[in-house]
Amino acid sequence: MKNILTIDEVADKLKMSKSTIYKYAENNKMPSFKIGSCRRFFENEIDEYLVAMVKEQREMQPNTPTTNKG
Repeated sequence: MKNILTIDEVADKLKMSKSTIYKYAENNKMPSFKIGSCRRFFENEIDEYLVAMVKEQREMQPNTPTTNKG
């Protein structure tokens, strides 16, 4: 079975505030689901989300040429 995380655990894992995690989840910016009134996250989906966000940010950054200092 997949690991299920709470908002507290996701916030700790991503080093973000709980309120930000909750807002992202409520606005479908971050994968989550509810069990009753409790919001939960599959750990593997959070890992995939993080990788996608890093990739997206890197693609948005302009390519800077590397300099040879040798």
